Amino acid sequence: MSETDGTFFVDWAMLPVRDLFPGVRIKVHSGENLMLSRVEIDANAVVPEHQHPHEQFGCVLEGDAAFTIGGQTRQLRQGDYYAIPGGVLHAVTAGDSGALCLDIFSPPRQEYR
Repeated sequence: MSETDGTFFVDWAMLPVRDLFPGVRIKVHSGENLMLSRVEIDANAVVPEHQHPHEQFGCVLEGDAAFTIGGQTRQLRQGDYYAIPGGVLHAVTAGDSGALCLDIFSPPRQEYR
């Protein structure tokens, strides 16, 4: 069951928006062991290089972005997936039309709850 609204369904429109970096916003939905984060990245906005102990998997829902993971860079487009092990440095730069991504974290990131 959801910790967010007590139901089994996620209404992204009802979740609060959190600004992470300039031009980068998230909405988060979390369970006990897994967290979903809907990430909106404006055109050419940057998620700076960082790392965390959580596993992070995800996919590009709309647009495109350059993902650098563990020193490797690849341009991902709608429908492409990525897998970031815990502790690995990574960064993202959105393309000219921005990007919408769905991140999946395990365990949930407490600072985002």
